[in-house]
Amino acid sequence: MGGSMMETKMDDHRNRSVVLRALLTKLGQNVVIRTRYTCMRPIIAENSLVCVAPISKPLRRGDILLIDQGYRFVTHRLLKIDKNGVYYTSGDNGLIFDTCDYQNAVLGVITSVKNGDGWYAVNNFKILQCL
Repeated sequence: MGGSMMETKMDDHRNRSVVLRALLTKLGQNVVIRTRYTCMRPIIAENSLVCVAPISKPLRRGDILLIDQGYRFVTHRLLKIDKNGVYYTSGDNGLIFDTCDYQNAVLGVITSVKNGDGWYAVNNFKILQCL
């Protein structure tokens, strides 16, 4: 008999993670994915297409990252990097932050989003200037 539904979902996630990591880090290609959550509203709505670019320069506060949480992918904004290299991130639509290990969790940087009829660079939005 097959495994549980949870094991199947975890296997699916691992497979997607391997493919995304290979495309972004090994081949240096941009990847277009569809979002499933509302944590980055209003900039990135649920079911939006986003372009994820490989990390090509040091990450900085305000960047929107694609993060592998081990069981799902999220797009969160980088709020802070502490002296130990721990990244603090949060969705623009959330009030709490997450921490992550950059080397293992961050897959790439969101560069643009397709909203309506066109693609828009996410760094053109001036939301959260207080960061």
